[in-house]
Amino acid sequence: MRDDVQTTLDRLLNAPLFTLGQTPVTIVTLGVFALPWRVPDRDPRVLLTGFADSAVTFEIQVWTHDPWGARGATSDLNEAIWHGLQGAGVAIPFPQLDVHVQSSSSERQPE
Repeated sequence: MRDDVQTTLDRLLNAPLFTLGQTPVTIVTLGVFALPWRVPDRDPRVLLTGFADSAVTFEIQVWTHDPWGARGATSDLNEAIWHGLQGAGVAIPFPQLDVHVQSSSSERQPE
């Protein structure tokens, strides 16, 4: 591993608006600081990057010296985010759709 090579791993997180009593910056960075492969002198960054339907979008950036280990490191990062959210009581809801079925006049049953 070369100390002069540094790259970021970036993850997107859509945090539901109704669960943002505690900011994702606090929730996420606590677990991310403990990742053994991150560059210790570069703090992880959590950036507010946009607004989605009923959510706020954040990008989490963590620096590593090992870009070739990105798949395993990304898995570690995802787990740290997941455990941080669970520990803070933040649930990620599944999208829900309402389907309204309407019949056309030609399909109506005779009375």
